[in-house]
Amino acid sequence: MNRSSERLNALLSRHGICSRRAADELISTGRVTVDGLPALTGQRILPGQEIEVDGKPLGRRPRRVYLAYHKPVGVICSNASELPDNLASKVQCEERLFPVGRLDVQSSGLLLLTNDGEWANQVLHPRYGHVREYLVRLKAPYEDALLQRLAHGITLEEGLLVPQEVRRTGSRTLVICLTQGWNRVVRRTFTAVGAEIEALKRTRIAHLLLGELVSGQWRNLTPAELAAFRPPEPRQDPRPSRGRPQQDRRPRRSPRR
Repeated sequence: MNRSSERLNALLSRHGICSRRAADELISTGRVTVDGLPALTGQRILPGQEIEVDGKPLGRRPRRVYLAYHKPVGVICSNASELPDNLASKVQCEERLFPVGRLDVQSSGLLLLTNDGEWANQVLHPRYGHVREYLVRLKAPYEDALLQRLAHGITLEEGLLVPQEVRRTGSRTLVICLTQGWNRVVRRTFTAVGAEIEALKRTRIAHLLLGELVSGQWRNLTPAELAAFRPPEPRQDPRPSRGRPQQDRRPRRSPRR
């Protein structure tokens, strides 16, 4: 393998086109070409090769942008111009941004936007266990038994979902915290327990709070907020490496006579 080569999905992610996972989807659907030929999933790219996405050449790496956006109800988490109320029409930015995760059109709250696919992967990947916090308002009052049922876990199509936290905030409202980023996971969870959601808002992602950000507005993330999403450095193993056994250097006592 040529050490100067790079996986195509990582290259697209590094150029801010989308996340690695989304890049694989672009490649598999034939929207990416390499030297005029359809790209292949898992393909490695050498310096100097010409890459196009939707017929447009891959330009220079743009400046990195990281935004926190208070998504209103009705905005669609897509940049497709043919869709009404798409993200690109609501958040004006010179760089092409994509959402880090999604909120369905009927939901509101904290949505992260970026053109840095590697950073997006650090936020989304399950191994980092970033918690998403949601404020839920139901159509009818509920009993404490609902909280207990949620806390014990709900089986969905993907597997067992056990919230990190569930707490009552009112007769019809509650907060639920999840690490899973499955599609429409909160709405499907409450459907599974027979409760109807009237309003759903995401209020936190890991350490980052929606706070007082007004609906429809956005702001740049601070360097400290960005750094907090970086994976922790691997800890050094204090145990001696395997190989020759270490000798016991303690002084030996002479045997008693």
